[in-house]
Amino acid sequence: MIIKNAKYKQTLDNFYKYLDEILCIYEDAVPVLQEEFTAIAENNIPLLNENLKVQQAMFLKTKQFDSKVHSFLTELNMPTTNLSAMIAELPPEEGASFKQILDRFDVAGKNVLFYRDKCKALLQQRLYRVDKVLEHYEQTNNLYNGHAGQVQSKSSGLLQTRA
Repeated sequence: MIIKNAKYKQTLDNFYKYLDEILCIYEDAVPVLQEEFTAIAENNIPLLNENLKVQQAMFLKTKQFDSKVHSFLTELNMPTTNLSAMIAELPPEEGASFKQILDRFDVAGKNVLFYRDKCKALLQQRLYRVDKVLEHYEQTNNLYNGHAGQVQSKSSGLLQTRA
């Protein structure tokens, strides 16, 4: 068990604040991902583009998560690198509070993954349709079928006879 002191308490409070900031990013990401799904469903490319920029800015804030958590755990002299295992290392009153944060992370993470997967599936479906349309277009396109020179000379001949 860790002996409490002022530095420990301050570090733990800072760790909680950091985790809460990251948690808010993931919770705020859910409506953004829902908007991405809508943009894909409605073929709204400008909205999708803006949405992806917002997501990139949001998730960029989480880039150093692992290293910051490791730093906090080191500063707290925690023998674990697993946040769930950290609960057992904390004093009981802190463990319950920390478990609540981890439970919120679990819910937010599942929601983010759900909407990311939903967006990915819809985007893949849309891309498949585009691919099929392009494939059909290539098969029925009479202007270019691998013999561009022949098509060009035929077109030129048609223009000359009309003139």
